Amino acid sequence: MNAYYKLRIDTSDREEVNRMCSKYFDKYMVAYENQDTSNAHVHLYIEMSTKADTLRRYIRKKFGSGNSCYSLKALDSECPIEYLAYIMKDNEYEIFDIPPTVIEEAKGYDKKVKEQMKEKKKARRTQLQILREMLVEQLVEEVDDSSEDVHRVFKTSGETVTKESIVNMIISYYKTEKKLVREFMMVSLAQSLCLEFVPSYAYSFKNRILDKL
Repeated sequence: MNAYYKLRIDTSDREEVNRMCSKYFDKYMVAYENQDTSNAHVHLYIEMSTKADTLRRYIRKKFGSGNSCYSLKALDSECPIEYLAYIMKDNEYEIFDIPPTVIEEAKGYDKKVKEQMKEKKKARRTQLQILREMLVEQLVEEVDDSSEDVHRVFKTSGETVTKESIVNMIISYYKTEKKLVREFMMVSLAQSLCLEFVPSYAYSFKNRILDKL
């Protein structure tokens, strides 16, 4: 029964790497990194029925006597896309008997991750937009007769917007929508809304920034 491993060896000896691959591995990908530098090494994904200790003895004999020259770690699954993408990126690589569909998926992994991150950022902006629209719908502008300052108050209660009222609104929204939210994200949303709708908070925030300059 085959087992799956990731392997790194500090070497620039391609011929010896190729001999090892042919001798011990049923399937593999080998990526050559920094081959023209003092930090030359190779990364491998391997599938083999050979015992790991047998491979370790061979590596020590051919590439170095100590454990520091290599790292061999067992993997939980076959052809882990994230690891294949990592060793392929910006490196020259060779493969043997790994399905082309797996290689194509690994090639597109970075693009997929970047797209997912972009969607997450877009979703965070969307949450802020939704909460802002909710808040605006609840408010009405009033003019202070003495100072002629314009400030926003809640339509139903006539009370001014405070940090606490904004936080309560955010909590209520996530409870109603049954959405999970991390604390740092809730703080970020509250800060953004307070900067716009709570003049005292915006004033103190500005002063804190100025004090750091």
